[in-house]
Amino acid sequence: MAAISALLYNSLPVVADSTTDFAGWGGNLFTATANIFENREKNKYTGNLNERTYQAARDYIGSKILKSNFSYSDLLADIDAINIANILKMYRTKPILTAVNEYNESGVFTRDSVIFTKIDLTVASPLCEIMQRK
Repeated sequence: MAAISALLYNSLPVVADSTTDFAGWGGNLFTATANIFENREKNKYTGNLNERTYQAARDYIGSKILKSNFSYSDLLADIDAINIANILKMYRTKPILTAVNEYNESGVFTRDSVIFTKIDLTVASPLCEIMQRK
């Protein structure tokens, strides 16, 4: 609910809507950097520093297996928050509880395809890749 609130009612005088990302997925991604940086030197990762960092990021972002600050359930919750916030932005008079209930009854089953039509493709492409491999 905190991510939904931030997505709906952000009033920070910063660049456009970008600050709302840090209430959900952006904040999780930021905290996951600790996991990534701590583990990128493991023997399973090869190549230069950037390549090892990218490989570790693929493992730790949205992980179902590894202990991560951005787990798969976090990823799903962030996607749900973005989708529900978009519903509430489209239907301004719809009560939040109604939107959440309706989404949980039907929208949750198409969560990954819905979000990718709503957010920037530079974000959607890596998230789509994560969702497909999980």
